Amino acid sequence: MVVKKDGHVVYHGKKGDFTYGADIPPEYMWFNGKVTYTTLNDRVDKEDGVTPINHFGGSPDDGKSRIWPVKVFRGMQPYDPVNKRLVVPHTAGKDDTAYWENFDWEKAITTGMKSADLPFSGKVDFIKTQMSWPITHMVAPAENALACEDCHSKDGRLQHIEGVYIPGRDSSVWLDKLGWGLALLSLIGVLVHGALRFFTRRKEG
Repeated sequence: MVVKKDGHVVYHGKKGDFTYGADIPPEYMWFNGKVTYTTLNDRVDKEDGVTPINHFGGSPDDGKSRIWPVKVFRGMQPYDPVNKRLVVPHTAGKDDTAYWENFDWEKAITTGMKSADLPFSGKVDFIKTQMSWPITHMVAPAENALACEDCHSKDGRLQHIEGVYIPGRDSSVWLDKLGWGLALLSLIGVLVHGALRFFTRRKEG
């Protein structure tokens, strides 16, 4: 079954619901270039909430990480609630166990797990998952580049980044006082310097 709205597929029997958006800002996280993955041998549990299919390494303290823009894909997928594992469903094909032919999860997973040589309890449930992809292309042209306040503000793009002080987003009484104090001293210095030049020039004249 396929359902369309405004020319776009919003539901497909093979893949579920689709949600569309435009000009969606990325999410941001610390990233040191290392990615670990949840495999078919890893224990997963619906009660844990969202299961990450991959995990970006990084922190503000390791001296190697950078704040990186990412796409986060969120969805639900079948898993084995008895063995606590993600599963391999057999999806495409003309045989009677292919999910896209008969829409029978138990048959499709039984065949897929047998092919992967992994145990399957015969029970099927669904678990929330998410997968992150680093953005390395589709960068906006220069005229659409971010302005300072896009990140340096209370509700800016970096509002959820932890472990680093971001001017404009964060505040500290002592840092604010120090900043204003330095600004005041700079102003006084400029005024004193200007006054000295003025009076020195008058004496020379």
